[in-house]
Amino acid sequence: MPSVDEFRFAIRSQFREAEERGLPHLEINSGQLHRKLGGYPGPKAQMPSCWRAMYNEQQAGDEIIFRPPKGNGASLTICYRLPRSEIAVHTRVKMTVAKAPQPERSVVNVVSPAIGRGSGCRLHLASYGFDFICEIKPEKNSDGSVTQFMPQYRYENFANLPLNKYGLGPFCKFQIPDNNESRGVYIVTIHGKVQYVGECENLSSRFNMGYGNISPRNCFKGGQETNCRLNNLVYRATAADETILLWFYHTMDNKKVEAELRRTLMAPWNRV
Repeated sequence: MPSVDEFRFAIRSQFREAEERGLPHLEINSGQLHRKLGGYPGPKAQMPSCWRAMYNEQQAGDEIIFRPPKGNGASLTICYRLPRSEIAVHTRVKMTVAKAPQPERSVVNVVSPAIGRGSGCRLHLASYGFDFICEIKPEKNSDGSVTQFMPQYRYENFANLPLNKYGLGPFCKFQIPDNNESRGVYIVTIHGKVQYVGECENLSSRFNMGYGNISPRNCFKGGQETNCRLNNLVYRATAADETILLWFYHTMDNKKVEAELRRTLMAPWNRV
């Protein structure tokens, strides 16, 4: 099973790859990291070694995005600032010399140091502070694969309606906590990058009765295309072993704030 040093070597390999891509930061999730090295989930999992390696790799400027109640576990997520210091690379595990800092790229839809990130479970975009809600976790099969749902086949299509543009699927099922009934703006992130910006009258209802549970009728023309499209994007990201995080900003000016952030962030899951 992986040791602390092996986890740290894997973390630093991810640092190098991210630096070569010019990323300003990298989010690492303990569950995903352990799964890539093997042994998780399972009776011989070495999660304490995994999170110990993640904590040991922290430097000034790094921030914990999500800390489990006991400080460790498969949901531990840390945002590491890039590039890493050259000293830190030399002093622990034998590795290739760190690359010199690369010119900063202009990527407006990345949660970068220019945008800022607050302490604890809070994320700042422009002048708005978003609270962390949860990780979006679709239902999975016993082998760890995402369970596919094809609700369109349950629809009694007496009018012979065609499927809408996103109605073919495949789809997944997921829920968020049902006690978030506030009005405001939500964002979905993967590796600290904003994927989607939306607004709602009731956050829990928007996800649990919309995105997370596709009704048969919505798969066809005249149904909710956005629900189908976002659900499929969540399905594909989770199937690719990505960690999807949901954040929320409470405001009565939800439509105004959403329009502003969609215009400035140009998130890839939003349609222009």
